[in-house]
Amino acid sequence: MKSKNTPVIIICSLLLVTAFSCLLWIYYRYQDLTPDTSAAMTADIYQNGTLLKSIPLDPQEPPYTMTVMGENGAYNTITVQEGKIGISAASCPDKLCMHQGFINNSLLPITCLPNKLVIRVRQSNPSVENSEASMADIITY
Repeated sequence: MKSKNTPVIIICSLLLVTAFSCLLWIYYRYQDLTPDTSAAMTADIYQNGTLLKSIPLDPQEPPYTMTVMGENGAYNTITVQEGKIGISAASCPDKLCMHQGFINNSLLPITCLPNKLVIRVRQSNPSVENSEASMADIITY
């Protein structure tokens, strides 16, 4: 004689297997999109869409800062340290670029909209298999 709960148990089991399979698929798909942190990285600094400077992010380099001047006395002080780059001081009113912190991968650039400054990190060798061309076009949080 069949139990009244048998269809419920079967449906719940199928849902659990499906959910677990989806989680595994998402996990392995995300692993393909993760940049290779062992590769040499370079930070490109743009202002008004023009490349100002490319800085290699070498973990063994001593920390240093540089200031990028903008229109009407605007400035951004950029700090490079231990293989990462960030904005440590800015003249913009909201200071959101400073709150973005330091980056060492290409997932999210640092932007300062009032001063029209963008810092993007990329792999130094574009011929590497896991280059930006194979990275995700957009990341949302």
